[in-house]
Amino acid sequence: MHLRPVLLAAVLSGALLPLRAGADELRCILAVHSALPMAKLATDVDGQLGFGVTLGLHQPLSDRFAVRASASWTGYRVDDRNLWSQAFLTLMDASYAEDRMVLRSYALGMDLVLHLGDGDSGAYFLGGGGVQRSRLYLEQVEVTEGNREIRDSRVSWPAADTPFFSVGMGYQSNASAFIEGRFVFWRYNAVAGTRLLDTPPQGRPTLRDAASLVLTVGARF
Repeated sequence: MHLRPVLLAAVLSGALLPLRAGADELRCILAVHSALPMAKLATDVDGQLGFGVTLGLHQPLSDRFAVRASASWTGYRVDDRNLWSQAFLTLMDASYAEDRMVLRSYALGMDLVLHLGDGDSGAYFLGGGGVQRSRLYLEQVEVTEGNREIRDSRVSWPAADTPFFSVGMGYQSNASAFIEGRFVFWRYNAVAGTRLLDTPPQGRPTLRDAASLVLTVGARF
């Protein structure tokens, strides 16, 4: 699958969202999210939450329907975070270095939103999909005095360029703030019969199915 033509089509789709009268109808979205891994993915990342950010555009089509174009980034830590050790070393203002294995994904998507109320507040359903690039990285991270972080990628495995699909619901408390949860179905590369943490440097990965429950909190501007 060639990613560039698909990404270009997704970007153009977002740029050509149908506009209604009134320039203030088109809204920008800024949100943060956490992702709970499920099924095989939960085993691969040892149940650790993923975190990310989303930027998007929200365009009403009617009082009930809207479309949303978005770009998002999500990162899952694969190995142990060593939070207590990091917190102690940070408190002591000491420098340290460690290897980190991270599964990162970058996605462009389009959603159809169905509001149960008037479109400005209340519950809503949403569903859609898009294209996503996910990749596994092994990095050496050095934290110097002053909590300055330096990253050096040691190994990166082949990226997986695949579609994703999602469905969920949310609640909008007013014209700007919202919270939503959704199930996302996607795929990532992994060596057959091997956990991500045990991926050999020269391993040949194949696509593995994944599912995540994503909780998002954001605002429209």
